Amino acid sequence: MIELLLELEIKISIFIQNLFIETPLYDVILLLNNGFSFLGESLVAFLITCFIYFCVNKEKGKLVCFALLSTSITNSMIKNVFRRKRPYLCSEEIELLREVEGYSFPSGHSGNSSCLYILLYRLFENKYTKTIALVFPIVVALSRIFLGAHFLTDVIAGLLLGYIMMAISLWLYSKNYQGKAMLIFLFVFSLGLFYCDSSDYYSAYGLYLGLFVSDIFEKKYVNFTISQNKKVNLYRFIGAIILFVVLNIAIKFLFHFVGFYQMIFRTVRYFILIFIIMGVYPLFFKKY
Repeated sequence: MIELLLELEIKISIFIQNLFIETPLYDVILLLNNGFSFLGESLVAFLITCFIYFCVNKEKGKLVCFALLSTSITNSMIKNVFRRKRPYLCSEEIELLREVEGYSFPSGHSGNSSCLYILLYRLFENKYTKTIALVFPIVVALSRIFLGAHFLTDVIAGLLLGYIMMAISLWLYSKNYQGKAMLIFLFVFSLGLFYCDSSDYYSAYGLYLGLFVSDIFEKKYVNFTISQNKKVNLYRFIGAIILFVVLNIAIKFLFHFVGFYQMIFRTVRYFILIFIIMGVYPLFFKKY
C-alpha cells in the first residue's frame, strides 16, 4: 500500500513539474514558485511577527511567535520520526529546483504558511487578511511540490499541522492559559533532544526557549507599550531588524570556531537572538 502511494505521489510530482517544462513560460513559472515558496520561509514569519510585536500589539505578537514556533518544532519532531526522503531522492525524473535540507514529511513551509496567514486573519479580520489566508497557504504548498522539495502528502500534512497548532495556540491565549501552556509545551518539545538530528529542530527549540525566557523577563522588568506615535513604532521595528542581523552575524562568527556540539551551540545562538530582541532590546524604549 505504501509503495503504491509513493508511486502515485511520484507521478503527481513529475506531472506538476512537467506542466511547464520546455515552454516559454517555464522561467516565469519557476520564478513565481520560488517567490511563493519564500512566503513560507522563516524570514518572512520573523518580519511579520516583529512588526506585530513592536508596531501593532505586543500580546498578539507573542501569540503569533508562540504559534509559529510550536508549529515549527512539532513539524521537526515529526520529520525526525518518519525521516522521509525528499522527492528528488526517490525518483531521477523529479528535479530539485530549490535547495533544501533535512527530511520531507511534513512540509515545514506549508505548516508555517498555514499557521501564520490563517492566524493573521483570525487576529485582524478584514478582506485583505481573508484573501491572504485563503490563497497564500495553497500557493506555498503547490510551489513546494513544483520545486521538487515535497510530495503531495507532505504539504497536506503540513497545512493540517499548521492549522491545528494555530487553533490550539489561539484557544490557549483566549483562555489566558499561555503561561502554563508555554511551560508544558517546553517539556514536550524537549523530548526531541533525545532523537532529533536535524538543524531545524535545534534552531526552533532555541527560539522557543528564547521566547519562553524573554516573555517572563519582559513582563517582570520591561513591560513596554506600543507607542501612539507610529513613527516611533516603525523605528523600533527597524532597530529590531538591524539588531537581529548584527547579532546573528556576530554570534555565528563566534560559534564558527567551535568544532563540537554544533547543535547545542545552534540552540544557544537562537536563544540569545530572540531573548535580546524580544526581552532586552525593549528596555531602551523607556529612555527613547
